[in-house]
Amino acid sequence: MTTKSIVLPRGKIGVTFDGAPPVVIRVLKNSPVYDEVTEGLYAQTLIVPGCEISFIPYAAWLYDVLKHFEQVDRTLVLRDAPMTGPPLWIISLPTGPLGIHMKGFPPVITLVNADSKIKELVQEGVIVDRLVVPNICDLSLGVGGFTDTRVIKTLRETQNVEGRQLVLKAIDIRQAKKRTPLFDFGAFKPARGWGLNRMANKGGKGFL
Repeated sequence: MTTKSIVLPRGKIGVTFDGAPPVVIRVLKNSPVYDEVTEGLYAQTLIVPGCEISFIPYAAWLYDVLKHFEQVDRTLVLRDAPMTGPPLWIISLPTGPLGIHMKGFPPVITLVNADSKIKELVQEGVIVDRLVVPNICDLSLGVGGFTDTRVIKTLRETQNVEGRQLVLKAIDIRQAKKRTPLFDFGAFKPARGWGLNRMANKGGKGFL
């Protein structure tokens, strides 16, 4: 299994992807990464400041994310074999209030405030899968009792702790209804995260 990390320049990269998961089908000769990217490699992970996005589901989704982050440092991890699963975000949390709302079990992000420090990294409708606070706790769906109340309480109590990580997971794309797009990148609105509110019930009471 071969894995390759490519540091991407800002703007367009001159690479064409297709399929689900996305695979490189063409590299333009004037591409700034022409000597680093080859056809047949699969996009595995996109790394941007403060976040790693893994299990990229399909080419159109990748294009939208690349465009959304085209003005920041980006690293694209490619491999010679596909990896599948629900999209996963590993977010490095800043200290202080986060400006996000969540609700339910498992907790689902229901709203992202316009002034949230992580508004560019968080989508409405994704599931909170894990919360890691260094030397204090490691909470996840697998340990039980992982409700919105518990996650919100822990985040509030540790808001001054550095190095926290929040892991978010989208619903499995194979379970999404065909008539309703799983991802709606058509209009990025800072106050509403990445526009995935149709995936979750509105009106979350939890706030961080």
